[in-house]
Amino acid sequence: MKTFRIGRVPDNNDLVLPSPVISSQHAEIVIDDYNRMTFTDHSTNGTYINNRLLNHSSCEVSVNDKIVFPDGSVLDWGLVLGPAASYNPAGMGAPGMGMPSSGMGYPSMGTQGFGAPGMGSPGMGAPGYAMPETGGNVPSEGFRLLNFSQTFGEAFRFGGKNILSVIGIYLLWLLTCWIPYINVGTTIALTLLPLKMAEGTAINPLYIFESKYRKCMGEFLLTMVLKSIGIAAAGLFLFFPATVLSLSWSLALYYLLDARMNPTEALHASNEATYGSKWTLFFVRVVFGLIFGFVIGLFSTLVGILFLSSTAGAIIGILLLIVLIACIAAITNGISASVWLQLRDNVARR
Repeated sequence: MKTFRIGRVPDNNDLVLPSPVISSQHAEIVIDDYNRMTFTDHSTNGTYINNRLLNHSSCEVSVNDKIVFPDGSVLDWGLVLGPAASYNPAGMGAPGMGMPSSGMGYPSMGTQGFGAPGMGSPGMGAPGYAMPETGGNVPSEGFRLLNFSQTFGEAFRFGGKNILSVIGIYLLWLLTCWIPYINVGTTIALTLLPLKMAEGTAINPLYIFESKYRKCMGEFLLTMVLKSIGIAAAGLFLFFPATVLSLSWSLALYYLLDARMNPTEALHASNEATYGSKWTLFFVRVVFGLIFGFVIGLFSTLVGILFLSSTAGAIIGILLLIVLIACIAAITNGISASVWLQLRDNVARR
């Protein structure tokens, strides 16, 4: 097994890209004993692989893949595989064509053909982001599908880490929901809680007062209106089409804020990102709904007994109910955070 490390600083990196947009430990390529290669991004700004942004995740790669770093450099596969390697990656130049090869990678030719971050790619869908190269309706290599067990594990991990934060967030929202204008920003922040959970750290409840949530008020409300109209129209064809459309657009609000897309781009991106994962999304919701239903039933019985026992029992019952609601809210948002982390890079973000 071999590990090839890429980053801004010379220490422990095999390929050094000394640019401020490159992270100190930006990414690594692991070649296993069967010569399979896995690219893992650890960076702040991500890495483009075949016109798709990879950020804090992994995918299998080959020498035919174009790997483009935020400074515009393209990976020279000869550095990874060694000078004796037999390869000719697509779009990286044929021997004798004068394409440089150095420890710095080589600059892309204006990023033609794979799209610069934020600029999209000509002829590949809506302006502002690059569509995944799916070749029709079949997901391309590297296109991630939702993993049920990973979603299950991450939901409890994200939720468990933020139960106290969720209690604080909802209390702050209740205390300020009567204040005009401020209440719009806090409600948007509450809706986008999974984005904060996806950062992987304990959340500061005061984040709901950040101005960025008030600034996106118009786009947020327009996206919500478009979603509601579309799902209501699909409901005319009964339950199933409305459910499918609801799942298809479940990531739209996250693309709106995190990827700075406009409402129609965000809806389209969400539909693309969830392709092939809608059944898994549906079963995740059903399974968690059944679990929560069972737990709520059990707790309701317990709280009822405590209420009838004494005043102290009633207080304990109320506290248990608050903790239960907080746990359910935290885990529910943890589900959405996990889904976002797994599927977000199926569409290149700005």
